[in-house]
Amino acid sequence: MIKMRNKIKNNAGIALLMAIYISSAASLLGLGILMLLYGQLGIAGSAKGSVVAFYAADTGLECALYGDLIDNRFSTSSPEAINNTVTINCNGSSQPVSTTLNDIDSDGDKDEGTFKFNYQVSSDACASVTAQKLSSGQTIISSFGENVPNCSISSVRTVQRGLEVTY
Repeated sequence: MIKMRNKIKNNAGIALLMAIYISSAASLLGLGILMLLYGQLGIAGSAKGSVVAFYAADTGLECALYGDLIDNRFSTSSPEAINNTVTINCNGSSQPVSTTLNDIDSDGDKDEGTFKFNYQVSSDACASVTAQKLSSGQTIISSFGENVPNCSISSVRTVQRGLEVTY
């Protein structure tokens, strides 16, 4: 009988130790699931911003394509381009265009040009557009949309998507 009583006393702490192990494992599992959910919420939150930025980039690209192909706004020989007074009309809003012209063969003609403008697409989106006219006659238009109302201000939560067209 004495031996049995000593055996019970020696095993008394094992239940407490097992309870600590099980509760620790459950806590770690719960913490892992919480971290996974937190990461997924961050991804889901940026998905809306990604869509807004993509459509802003698309809108800026379409505006530049229309301005180039229909209105010929990116001509390197126009008086507006030479005087840096080019404007482009995007959805009824006139945007100033920054113009840089280059004479690559030193004949006095402006053979290449870079045209840049920012366009506020909506109250929560903007696009930065760059059109390059090359001496080969090729045009490259790059449009970067952002999920912020002003493209010159960025934050850590800014999402940017870009599109480029070459023709």
